[in-house]
Amino acid sequence: MSEGRDVGYAIFGFGFGVWSFFHGLKVLQEKRLIESIPRSTVRGLAIGLVELTGKAKKTQTLQSPLTGTECTFYRYTVERYESSGRSGRWVMIAHGDSVFCPFCVDDSTGQILVLPKGAEFVMPADYTFTTGLGKTLPDNLINFMEKNGVQYKGFFGNYTLRFNEWYIKPDESVFVVGTAQKNAAQLDEIKSNLQEDVSDVIIAQGDGQIFIVSDESQTDVVKTFSWQAFCGIWGGAALSLATLAYLLFRFGVWARF
Repeated sequence: MSEGRDVGYAIFGFGFGVWSFFHGLKVLQEKRLIESIPRSTVRGLAIGLVELTGKAKKTQTLQSPLTGTECTFYRYTVERYESSGRSGRWVMIAHGDSVFCPFCVDDSTGQILVLPKGAEFVMPADYTFTTGLGKTLPDNLINFMEKNGVQYKGFFGNYTLRFNEWYIKPDESVFVVGTAQKNAAQLDEIKSNLQEDVSDVIIAQGDGQIFIVSDESQTDVVKTFSWQAFCGIWGGAALSLATLAYLLFRFGVWARF
């Protein structure tokens, strides 16, 4: 390792460890908040922070860009692997989502609109594909790349690419934690396109409030947050202490004690 590079890695590791520690504390706080919010229904909804479970209903025709799946929400990423000496990293070259397209949640007591802009989506990827030796790029991905003007071929052939797509299908169960508030300006226009009545209250991002949308249950979301908090707090603390100790040793601070 060249002189000084180890110090750079240690400084980066220390900074990442500190960030991970405080991020873990934030996730732990969110996890406890989710556990403390009582479950509500559309009919019994009150203004403010709410927790709701129901089936997703579309407000307009929507298809996911990579697989063409009919859905109420989608998000996708396309990454390219770039080598640098003996190492490399994945670089984002395309991404998108449908956060500006609202969907409904139906819990059998009624329907309510969810405006997903600003939400944290806790969802496992529904579709993944990574190019490699012997893997032919599927037609659906080629069509997507060409349609959107994204380069996938280099001088020596196709790039190494990684595709991920998340979506919520119509009638799929969804778990939402957000702020119930009076209808937004565009609600009347949205409601005019729906065949069924929806509540005059919407769920959206509130000022500084938690906003989560997931296709997993509340129990699974809490488990995910518990694991993230544990790794962030304890892993971040361990990494920060280890890299700090190395930096003190590297600069001879230990010798002064």
